[in-house]
Amino acid sequence: MDAVAPHYEAFAVLAKDYCDLIVNDSIKGLPGLKKVHGKLIRLHTAAMDLPAVRLLGSKTQSLEKDLSHDQWQALYESLKERLFLNDYCDTFDPLGRSTEALTCSLADDFADIWRDLENGFIALKQGQPAVEVWWDWRFSFHFHWGQHSSGALRVMYFALRDEG
Repeated sequence: MDAVAPHYEAFAVLAKDYCDLIVNDSIKGLPGLKKVHGKLIRLHTAAMDLPAVRLLGSKTQSLEKDLSHDQWQALYESLKERLFLNDYCDTFDPLGRSTEALTCSLADDFADIWRDLENGFIALKQGQPAVEVWWDWRFSFHFHWGQHSSGALRVMYFALRDEG
């Protein structure tokens, strides 16, 4: 446990920076997109490197979700208004097992990542064991917000390349 703590503590700093930025009204236009790109690429890289943690007991599901859908919706709507780019096309599985085109949303990506991370911070404040939050952050990255992050990073790459 002591060996993995520094990885998760460093990750938590990056996650908090991302969460703070996403709820900040200064994310507007191309400069805002550049800020998010910088934070998200570091966060994604750190999440890929998180070591597995073992839970005591029989925990087999994610943390309770303390953020309401209304809180998520308010952030999503705010992001849609502030971003100069929102909708993009992607596939659910780019390795070819499912090639159906999907319409995705940067606002949805950013808000979903925020919700998965922020729920962990809420759980820590409520006294939940850090190892359970760490497990959830890693699990939710691999099975939820990592997909949002990788899609958003790809779109931001093209948007920033085309503008710069």
